[in-house]
Amino acid sequence: MGRRLLAAALTALAGAALAQPVTITWFVGLGAGAQPEQKAAQDAIVERFNASRDDIRLEIVYVTNEVSVATLSTLIATGQAPDIVGPVGGAGSAAFAGNFLDLQPLIEEDGYDLSQFPEAAVENQRTDDGLIGIPFASFPAFLYYRPALFDEAGLEYPPAEVGAPYVLDGQEVPWDIDTLTEVAKRLTVDANGYDATEPEFDPARTVQWGFVNQWAGAGVARQNVTLFGPGTMVDEEGNARMPDTGARAGAGTTTRSGRTTSCPRPTRTPPTSSRRATRSSRAGWRWHSRTSGTPAASPGPSGTSPRCRRTRAP
Repeated sequence: MGRRLLAAALTALAGAALAQPVTITWFVGLGAGAQPEQKAAQDAIVERFNASRDDIRLEIVYVTNEVSVATLSTLIATGQAPDIVGPVGGAGSAAFAGNFLDLQPLIEEDGYDLSQFPEAAVENQRTDDGLIGIPFASFPAFLYYRPALFDEAGLEYPPAEVGAPYVLDGQEVPWDIDTLTEVAKRLTVDANGYDATEPEFDPARTVQWGFVNQWAGAGVARQNVTLFGPGTMVDEEGNARMPDTGARAGAGTTTRSGRTTSCPRPTRTPPTSSRRATRSSRAGWRWHSRTSGTPAASPGPSGTSPRCRRTRAP
């Protein structure tokens, strides 16, 4: 009788143990997601999931991005690796290459539909380790500009559609880094009103910058290089190297110290006439012919009108 009671008790304990939910840990902070304004949406996901399941409990752990690499490294080294990491970008996941599970077998077993995502987004998650992630979001790059400065320089506005050409000096050219470099140089002006394409330009007295890479943070070098095209900093033998795009980016750098190196730019036909603008504190920009000094008929160039040099009124 005693043995039967003991066996029944052990069976009950085993059943109770099996009934305990499995805890899944979600690590957030290696990429975005740990900011206060982002937490509410993720907490809501955890709450909805836990309300729908009795056998699995999802727990979310937030760390700041600044300490995320060190924290995750410690968790992995001590055998406490989280089950889910994200959202995370390429740089964050590359820091832990070889530690992520290939999700492809689980996706196939579960019948999870990857067609809900763009194919390119899915393929972007594939590495030598397999499919290590599921697309979450894309962070598109964009360019914002001040139309008034383009008007002053007689430049067309940047194209608003991907792949659309740019009109420079009356000619259609690709909107690429070469064109952006040329436009930025024409918009970069020194205290004497010369732009960065003119031999008289004094970089030490720059008062208007034609292009600034905003929100680049600690990755400014990497982000500047990618403007010039894709490239890898590791060769086929696994050695570190500077990709051609990196060397090209270095040749097109303008620093705030005022020193500039020669930037590759497309060949262009010089304008048939030049203009200069003087500025008074009250009247704003006034356009004048550089050769005659007489006021132009229009208040300012537009479209494919000749570009202008701006000078400060004495």
